Order: sequence, then structure tokens, then C-alpha cells
Amino acid sequence: MVIKDLNVKGSSSGIKIGTKVKNIRALALAIRTWQVERDREREIEALLREASRALAAAEKSEGDARIHELDHAVVARSRLVSLRPRHPRAAEFEKAIARLR
Repeated sequence: MVIKDLNVKGSSSGIKIGTKVKNIRALALAIRTWQVERDREREIEALLREASRALAAAEKSEGDARIHELDHAVVARSRLVSLRPRHPRAAEFEKAIARLR
């Protein structure tokens, strides 16, 4: 029995809570898909924190220290865009980086 709603790749409907699973392969695929999505979301959250921290540090810094922090922010933003191209915070980070340069 499924204890969490799971999306099934290539299917218009997922597996709902309480469903008795007859096809173990579909369940395994749904679990793997969920794990990949969960890991991606965690990585995105970490990148958002990293870019925010780097920008905050860059605002308080000058010279080489500022450039170093801006480089960290650029890398975090680039990785964020590669994982989620239209993430709303990516544009905010880009503007902040340009402003601080």
C-alpha cells in the first residue's frame, strides 16, 4: 500500500495514497522519480542559500574580497539556472551581481 502520492514518469496520473500496488515496477519507478525530484529541490534550496550568503558578504566587502564573493554568487546562480532555468530568484541574483560589480 502506498503511503505518499507519487507521480509516475510518462503517465498522466500518479499513484495515490492508500493505493494497493499491483505493478511493483511502476511503484519503483515512481519512488526513484520522487527521490530525484526531492534531491533536485534540496540542491536548489542550498544554491539559493549560497547565492544569498555570497551576495550579503559581497555587499559588506571591498576589492578582492568582494570579487571573490561575487564569483561564488555567480557560480551558485549558474548552477541554479542549469537546474531550474526560469527560477524567479535567478533574475534577482543576476541584477544584484551586476549592481555590485
